[in-house]
Amino acid sequence: MQRIRSAEQRVSRMSSSDPEYLPALLDLARALLFHFPVRAVAVALEAAALASAQKDADGYFDAMHVQASGSLALSDLDGADAAIEKAQAAALGPAQGARVLTLRATRVQRGGDLARGLALIFEAMQLWERVDAALLFRSAATHNIAGTLFAQLGDYPGAIEQFQLALDRVDHNVDDDIYGVVSNNLGRAHRELRQFERAEEVLVAALARFPDDDASLGRAIQLVNLGMVLVEAGRPAEGIRQSVLAQQLGVAGGYPRVVAAAHHTLGLAFQAEGDRAAAKVEFEAAMRIRSELGERTDLAETQICYAQLLRDLQDRAAAEALLLGLVEGAQATALVRARVDALHLLYQINRERGDLAQALDYHVAYAEQNRVLVNDAATMQYQALQARYRHEQLMREREAERARGAEFEVLAHTDPLTGIPNRRFADAHIDTALAHAVATGRSLSVCILDIDYFKRVNDLYSHEAGDSVLRAVGQLLQSQLRDGDVVARYGGEEFVVVFSGASGQQAEEATVRLLSAVRQHDWSGRHPALSVTMSAGVADISSGFDRAALLAAADTALYRAKAAGRDRVARSG
Repeated sequence: MQRIRSAEQRVSRMSSSDPEYLPALLDLARALLFHFPVRAVAVALEAAALASAQKDADGYFDAMHVQASGSLALSDLDGADAAIEKAQAAALGPAQGARVLTLRATRVQRGGDLARGLALIFEAMQLWERVDAALLFRSAATHNIAGTLFAQLGDYPGAIEQFQLALDRVDHNVDDDIYGVVSNNLGRAHRELRQFERAEEVLVAALARFPDDDASLGRAIQLVNLGMVLVEAGRPAEGIRQSVLAQQLGVAGGYPRVVAAAHHTLGLAFQAEGDRAAAKVEFEAAMRIRSELGERTDLAETQICYAQLLRDLQDRAAAEALLLGLVEGAQATALVRARVDALHLLYQINRERGDLAQALDYHVAYAEQNRVLVNDAATMQYQALQARYRHEQLMREREAERARGAEFEVLAHTDPLTGIPNRRFADAHIDTALAHAVATGRSLSVCILDIDYFKRVNDLYSHEAGDSVLRAVGQLLQSQLRDGDVVARYGGEEFVVVFSGASGQQAEEATVRLLSAVRQHDWSGRHPALSVTMSAGVADISSGFDRAALLAAADTALYRAKAAGRDRVARSG
């Protein structure tokens, strides 16, 4: 909530003509989104109008993104569709394209087409691979949606993998709200696998990010889910402590979903401890809030627990009435799991009171619905595995493509005879080195070296011997250079060396050592009468601030060295 207050204060101090007003407005919209989506959408609309007037494409995209996210949070699917289309039209580059795909996946998920949602998410992930590393923290939302889709499909290991990827992204760009949501989802996935110890570790680690007096929604979410994990792990007393804290934060911060979840968890905890009266009060409070919020799935979960409690209290008539209403409502809203659980409880209640005919009817209905549920779950898990396989296969293909591209890049910049960089690489490197030297004021020198009388080597000793000499010279020069200096074969018997950070005099001294290494090398292994020397010309950045001028100066110096008798170095200027 501190982030919201700070953003509100910043906006209130500005006028709409202030150049920083639009960024401040967008920051406020993003801060409101998690807690107050209605207000977030209103602020986003104001930001969109201002961005449009200022012809600020990025600002308009961000405003539409917040509006679409807020509309989805409010289940305003028509509003979400309109905002997503506008965001799509304004999107520039892979990062914004990936964010639009994530919105579309969320929208499709709400419509129940989970397989299509996964396909969109994987498409978004492929786009994220093409963005600058500084923008990757935004991909946390994509991985989080992927995790929720896998969880809905029953693929909890796949969900855990995606939630962990999301946390890794957020961890480098701390946003407590999204961190709270993702770590909560990760903990729930471990809980579904009954990995209570791991779920507790995740939630406790997330809580450690918040100070004890923090009243944020993120901390409240961690507490309520930690309470649930502890209750399901058979530690109801500890679960009660965490749930009470969550409830207090929920009431103080105005987080009704957290308050409802805390009441539900407290109901389970008190029931586990045998305090059925207290459990009844908590379940009734949870049902009241969840009904007001319109949370059908969560409400059905609490109603099942409450009906079980009524059964334990021997109030079978009330339990049956509640369950019959739930069965009818679940059928209308396709809450298959709630319908299965309700039918099973109705079977047990009627069997206990001796109405075996009715119990048999409920058991038949339960068995049929459970078969549908199991088949649906198996189908969804199969879809999830298929989607994961296709995605992993695509990633392997892309990785192989990248590897081939990197291999081709090396080949394109490598001289095939000597194995050292070629002219293309040298030209690009000189351009980059020159730009860096100009920007930083550092020295830079270039040397052109040429093998003396190389034509004689080919004529007297064969072209094979000539190729052998070229290979040896390339390796000799490369072995004598400092880290950061680069040698390349520039063509024929000509080589270029780029001395980064070296003055003309330092480069000249280094080149003298290079010529000495070539001259003193034992060439007799190639032919007893063979000897090899080189001539060189050196120029530094004072000769010109572009590659052509620098190389021309070094080339002129090289011809002076040859004219002076070869086997020596000359410096430009």
